[in-house]
Amino acid sequence: MLTMVYLPSARRLTVIVVKAVNLKIMDITGASDPYVKVSLWQGGKRLRKRKTTVHRRTVNPVFNEALFFDVAEEQLSLSNLMVQVIDHDRLVPMSSSKNLQPCWPFVVPQNLFFLLATVFR
Repeated sequence: MLTMVYLPSARRLTVIVVKAVNLKIMDITGASDPYVKVSLWQGGKRLRKRKTTVHRRTVNPVFNEALFFDVAEEQLSLSNLMVQVIDHDRLVPMSSSKNLQPCWPFVVPQNLFFLLATVFR
């Protein structure tokens, strides 16, 4: 679960990562060590990435963390966010293996940013 807020006066997009539930078990201990990586993309290039802290031995982490991105209002409609939940112990990213995939890979579409930009004009 996450929330996004754009503050035009500060030119700042805030992504609040609240929690995840029922994540895939990735460790032999019957749990996972998840964290969330949020990447800001424009024109097929990753501009910035932010990560939450790792929550050890849980499949139901509560993050309650704010991740900040400085983005000009006119750039919002050209931007995408990629949100990935990743297990900390994996040597390869979960998304690069056929058997191991991020629990919730999610791309925030450009039209959502357009909606955010329109609301704050």
